[in-house]
Amino acid sequence: MKHHRTAIAILMVWVFMACACSANPAPTPTSTPEAIMTTVAPTAAATETLKPTETQVPTQTAIPTLTPTSESAGMEKLVKKLYEDKIITSTEGEYHHLDDFDEEWAQLYYYQWWYTDYSPSNFIIQADMEWESASKTANFGDSGCGFVYHTEDAGDHHATFLMMDGKVQTYRAVNNNWTTLKGGNAGRFNTPKDKAHMTLVVDNQWITVYVNEKKVVHFQDTKLQGGKLALTLASGTNKDFGTRCIMKNVELWELPE
Repeated sequence: MKHHRTAIAILMVWVFMACACSANPAPTPTSTPEAIMTTVAPTAAATETLKPTETQVPTQTAIPTLTPTSESAGMEKLVKKLYEDKIITSTEGEYHHLDDFDEEWAQLYYYQWWYTDYSPSNFIIQADMEWESASKTANFGDSGCGFVYHTEDAGDHHATFLMMDGKVQTYRAVNNNWTTLKGGNAGRFNTPKDKAHMTLVVDNQWITVYVNEKKVVHFQDTKLQGGKLALTLASGTNKDFGTRCIMKNVELWELPE
């Protein structure tokens, strides 16, 4: 996994972000990040809620027979189920097992990501996630783990988080214009430490999120344009290590474009 790091302000204006970054600089990365971006938080008027239209999902054909390997058997079982549920339009694809992820970040209202080696347009990614906050009074709605995807630089990307307050949140940045997309409630978690299994599906500009096998989010976003895939965490506190995310059994299935 390439440890490119990028911090994005969620609720700060440009001037305050510049001060925050100089006062609390990010750790020196092992390699030069490809891009660094800060962005102004959206206003309520800019927030966009997208509702799926099931009839827009392409017609599906018969389910092909899969021949799972010992490593990919769990993912291929998931692929078959998602196809049967009409979440994805093909069972074809390529399997990748990613390295475990263990990172921490301590800058309130910022999130940071680490690129993988993959840039899938359509994909399924799942992971067993564990998280912990250094503060028992952190902003748990701003603390979480997740995925950044469809990014060519820090100014254009999508990010989906499972926050510590049990909410799934998806954000989109286009030309540094930041929008909150459709979210959902995954359930109640213990604070400041808990764990869950998260699955993100992106196929034909549809975004679907499962938490512990519960479908939490399903909507279409026509602004998905393809790009790199990364693992991310958001910090809800400046205290000590801030927010720590551990992801194990990270599996990626690249779907056809």
